[in-house]
Amino acid sequence: MNHDSDLRQRLEELERLLVQHRPWYRDNSGNGVEAVDARIGRTLDRLRQLTAEMNRRPPDSHDPLDRVAMRLMLEDYAAVLSHLRASVHTAEQLLASVAKTVTDGHKIVRRESKRRPR
Repeated sequence: MNHDSDLRQRLEELERLLVQHRPWYRDNSGNGVEAVDARIGRTLDRLRQLTAEMNRRPPDSHDPLDRVAMRLMLEDYAAVLSHLRASVHTAEQLLASVAKTVTDGHKIVRRESKRRPR
């Protein structure tokens, strides 16, 4: 297979991956029904497929198309990581709120138990 046909075939595969696995963070469809977890799952699947595509190439034969694939992988990875960090932050805030409620409740119970005659 010559270089041009190999490049064309790889470009077609990259285009297929882009169409098949539209990144969730660029989805303008307005479809709020789909869970973020499912969209992240699709993005992770695309990352796996892009990685497999990159690994099919000999390590010493990188070209501009490899750079495009790597850039797409890095963007997907950064978007997923950013979402997961935001989720962790939200969970941290929720847990802090619950801990405060439990602490406040414990103080009320202790105070009320001291007031009641035994």
